[in-house]
Amino acid sequence: MVPALAAAALGAAVVAAVSAARRAGLEPVVVGGRSMLPTLPPGTLLAVGPAARRLRRGDLVVVRQGTPAGGPEPLEMVKRVVGLPGEHVRLTGDRLEVDGRPVQEPYAGGPAGPPAVFEVRLGPGEHLVLGDHRGASTDGRVFGPVRADQVLAVVRFAYWPPRAWLRARNWRGRDAAK
Repeated sequence: MVPALAAAALGAAVVAAVSAARRAGLEPVVVGGRSMLPTLPPGTLLAVGPAARRLRRGDLVVVRQGTPAGGPEPLEMVKRVVGLPGEHVRLTGDRLEVDGRPVQEPYAGGPAGPPAVFEVRLGPGEHLVLGDHRGASTDGRVFGPVRADQVLAVVRFAYWPPRAWLRARNWRGRDAAK
């Protein structure tokens, strides 16, 4: 009898949590690729919601970008905001600079990819988004800056697996060019 009560209580708690999340405007998203390693491994479950404030450097966002070859709909992907409107962003290998100042990226992982230089001056309302695992990411270096209408949601928290809760504390990191 006790296991049945525990299962019923757990089920009720899950239903209540999902209901509360929906009322708060949160939706579930599953990380499908490796571009956000080590922060978000494939299979991580996220709660995302509408942007309630201006985006800041370090925010994790869900963006809609392009249509994959032969695909019926644009891709939705999780990326990190690294450049803000009006900034000059330069990326050389694993070194990120904003307006000529280096930005620390404690969340970045994996090989950076080729040391090619990527530079962009962001216009009004434009943001540059990159994956944390630069060598495995299709991001703003490929599709360019994103506009506000391409940002579908902001990641609020990871809820599965439980070890993702610890990584969540390091999502924003510390940047030298605020």
